[in-house]
Amino acid sequence: MPNFATDVTLVAVDTRHPLLAARALARSQQRTGAARAILFSDTAIEGDFAWVRIDRLRSIRDYSLFVLRALNRHIETEFALVLQWDGFVTDAGCWTDAFFACDYIGARWPHIRGPHTVGNGGFSLRSKKLLDLTARHPSWRDRFESEDVVIGIRRRRWLEDRHGIRFASPDLADRFSREYADVPGPTFGFHGPSNLWKYVPSAEYVEIAETLGSDFCRGWVPALALVHYFRAGDTDSAVRIARMVARYVPPPVFRKSIRRQCATDAESETVLAGVGCR
Repeated sequence: MPNFATDVTLVAVDTRHPLLAARALARSQQRTGAARAILFSDTAIEGDFAWVRIDRLRSIRDYSLFVLRALNRHIETEFALVLQWDGFVTDAGCWTDAFFACDYIGARWPHIRGPHTVGNGGFSLRSKKLLDLTARHPSWRDRFESEDVVIGIRRRRWLEDRHGIRFASPDLADRFSREYADVPGPTFGFHGPSNLWKYVPSAEYVEIAETLGSDFCRGWVPALALVHYFRAGDTDSAVRIARMVARYVPPPVFRKSIRRQCATDAESETVLAGVGCR
């Protein structure tokens, strides 16, 4: 049976927000005791991980091609834990060696109909066998889908039937990670900005949001965090988010997002007044 500390390499591939990716990598390394961790980026960043220079990734397609075609060359362990800036290990106590029985495991996709719901690649465990297979498949070179869609949906049957690749069951995936699915219990890790506020201090969350700027503010995620902090009595953080979003999003649009996150009209009016968005 593999051992996590010696047989798993932690991996982050990021040329857009490498400092945030390095932070997620360091958190995961500290919580798991993993001996090997690699940050792939075009910017050198110091840490208790190795740094490998890569060309700038200018699109999701560039990222996907690197993970599918090139990552395997840098992995010498039986498994790789792939993570991104918005996902990391949260509860090492949720680890089970049953994860090692899978070649691929990531958070369940609740929006996918049918049996192929596993899963998200932004926080995922992959065997070296799988990494080598995706690198050898020439027809994947020009795929435009995200790499996790290629693995988990487009080429899943080929991987399973031709090469015996084992995907985690939805139940096991729910113990491994959460993204958009409603997972009731704790998980080993998570992925996605919509979950980030659950696992970092509010001051750090606001700092990350300010660092990302418009990339982070255009959507419903800031409203979700704002309402959470307001309910928790952290009005300062809620106000900071509101002021930051106001620089990028028209007030009527953001007010609508806040109302959607509130349980009642009365609550939405209280929150809007409290953060100065009325």
